[in-house]
Amino acid sequence: MELNAAYYQQQIRFARGMCKRLWQDIPENQWHETPAGLDTNLTWQVGHLLISQYFAPVVTVFGSQADIKEQLPVKEYAMLFGLGSDPSQSQQFSRSRETLLADLDLVEARTLALLDDYDFTKLGEEPLRAHPVGTTQQACLDWSIQHEMWHAGQLAMLRKALGHSSVFGGDKG
Repeated sequence: MELNAAYYQQQIRFARGMCKRLWQDIPENQWHETPAGLDTNLTWQVGHLLISQYFAPVVTVFGSQADIKEQLPVKEYAMLFGLGSDPSQSQQFSRSRETLLADLDLVEARTLALLDDYDFTKLGEEPLRAHPVGTTQQACLDWSIQHEMWHAGQLAMLRKALGHSSVFGGDKG
């Protein structure tokens, strides 16, 4: 298997598609609900996926993106949804659900576009910025996809706890 733009783009789209299917039909009034025992909510999950994808792989593999930082409140995303953040604080988020989802799409689109121009001979090199798990650029790319799939599992549990089927976009029940 050749590790190239098409491979990573397909993996990223697959993982994101899994997550989107899990949150797409949950009403907005449930996005801040934090069911007992889960210590998470949909707003935090989506914000966390956004800031995680921005920092790894975007910043760690491709470098900081000035225009993204101008368009998005990256510091707010990092504070409310980054590593070690408290999901109960997500209600302080200043943007609407629609804007959050549009911002997530923007970061995903940028990631996919950056892969088109990436020099895949650099996969074995150190990340451009320290990463808590990835010691190479490939590990940062791989971790980003694996991390998103891990959150798909959390989203499935969250769906069930909110009274929805734990299957993708299924009926309540």
